[in-house]
This record gives sequence, structure tokens and C-alpha cells, in this order.
Amino acid sequence: MMNATDSRTLEILGLEVPDEPLSLRQAIQSGFPPEVLPRIMNYLKLKSAMVPKLVGISERTLARKRHRQTRLDPIISDRIYRLARIVAQAEMVFENREAAETWLKRPNRALGGGIPLDFLDTDAGALTVSNLLGRIEHGVLS
Repeated sequence: MMNATDSRTLEILGLEVPDEPLSLRQAIQSGFPPEVLPRIMNYLKLKSAMVPKLVGISERTLARKRHRQTRLDPIISDRIYRLARIVAQAEMVFENREAAETWLKRPNRALGGGIPLDFLDTDAGALTVSNLLGRIEHGVLS
């Protein structure tokens, strides 16, 4: 059984929720369809210039993959999943999509004045943001 964050993450990406967590790993290893990236960028109302920074794929490569209908590579798919997972976690913490989006885009003192979204380009940064969201969820001043 998949947890609520993973289920919401897949909903944000427009992907089916698999029956088992191992299926999620296999889906990432097989590569997501290229449509998931524009979907999450639109969902967050982000400019396409953020794409290379957040997940490491150029707009041109993405357009080529969409045109040829080829899947994204597993590394890019994993980065997209990481981004969507943090978005889903923020939505669950703030209980509101707009509040989560606002929080992800604003400078945060607990991140040294950095913007949470900017931290999502690495796994270490995503973990920092995830931990911060966990502290907020549990009422720890952050």
C-alpha cells in the first residue's frame, strides 16, 4: 500500500497510482513520459527557465522527447518525482495548494533566506526542505 504523500505525488504528475511501492521504483527506472514535466511546471506556475535548474533537462531535449514520444531517463524521472513529492508534502502540511505554492516560492529564514524551491535541485536540498516541512507540521518553530 502506498502512503498518502506518494499517492498525491503521482496525482500531481498525472500518473496512475501503482498497487505496490516497488511499482513506483520500476516506473521511475523505466522513465516517466515527457508530459509529466510541463504538467508539474504548470501546476506550480513556474517559468520554463526553471526546468534545467530543478531537474537537469533542457527545454530543447524535453521538446525532442515529447515530439518523438520517448520516455525521460531514470535520473530525470527521479528528480521530477523528488520535486513533486516535496510539493505534495507541502500541500499536506499547509492543507492548501495555494499556501504550499506560496511557501515554496518565498524566502525562508530557516533556509538562510533561501527559497525552498531553489533547494530542490539536489537530494540534500530536498531533504532539508522536507525536514523543515516536518518541523512545521509538528509545530516546531522554523
